[in-house]
Amino acid sequence: MLTLSVKGKYGIAAVFELAKLAGSKPIQIRSMAESCNISQNYLEQILIDLKHDGLVKSFRGAHGGYALAKKASDITVKDVLLSLEGPSQIASSYCGCPTLTQFWLGVEDKLSLEFEVSFEELLKKKQKLDKTLTYSI
Repeated sequence: MLTLSVKGKYGIAAVFELAKLAGSKPIQIRSMAESCNISQNYLEQILIDLKHDGLVKSFRGAHGGYALAKKASDITVKDVLLSLEGPSQIASSYCGCPTLTQFWLGVEDKLSLEFEVSFEELLKKKQKLDKTLTYSI
């Protein structure tokens, strides 16, 4: 089955954490690492890549940290994955049969559409799930 790298998944989690707290003060990396259950050193590497691509910004000082560089509605999961993993190589990794090449191109297109979800949309889904009461016995 197709999988995303840990770096991509952690990057999505980090941006989601920043989106949840957008509008407040910058989030310190230590706090974000604990919330996302990511090693602080690894998270720092991820945030550097995301900052390089203009998705997050950093603030220095005692009250510094990280914040989104854009509105949550303007950042998609696909943006994060492109920043951390580069473009999809699903269709280009198979050569030979034109029928299978077309199949893989279709898979790539469908995945690309799924990853076009913005972090604002994900926040709305979270809010909806948070309102749903869950009972377990």
